[in-house]
Amino acid sequence: MYECSTTVIGTVITPVAPRTVNSRGDRVAGFTVVSTSRVYDRASSEWRDGTKLFVRVNCWNRSATNVAGAVAKGDPVIVHGDLYSSTYTDKDGVERSALEMRARAIGVDLARHAPAATADVDAPDAGVAVEDSDETSFLATDVPTGHEQANTAGDDSPELDGASEPVAA
Repeated sequence: MYECSTTVIGTVITPVAPRTVNSRGDRVAGFTVVSTSRVYDRASSEWRDGTKLFVRVNCWNRSATNVAGAVAKGDPVIVHGDLYSSTYTDKDGVERSALEMRARAIGVDLARHAPAATADVDAPDAGVAVEDSDETSFLATDVPTGHEQANTAGDDSPELDGASEPVAA
């Protein structure tokens, strides 16, 4: 069988539906993505929706578990995987076909999705040194560095200083 690997950028239009499919406990999560092209209309000098591509996406096992907790209807996503067509008989007895994708990688499209809490990277005082009333400097962002974070690995692995070198304890 020839594989047709591709990437689809679009929006999730159905709820993610995870389920167990066999006696081995394999999990699959399915959802539909629509990718809408944009076309510039010279007559009106505006962008409008063009053609739409609907793809049923299937994620298996670990990806199924992870996508069920990370992706929801309405989310912009980037999905990479293998395309194939499937045939089925609808409720009226008519044989139909659909385009499906076995996903290898799924991610939220951060170019079109803003996280709930975002840092204002353009703020004029972000990350600059300022002075407090005691005339001692500190960073306005006051974010702990790798040096200050505790070793949370739960093992005896050495702490790293951010440059991937072990820090002497």
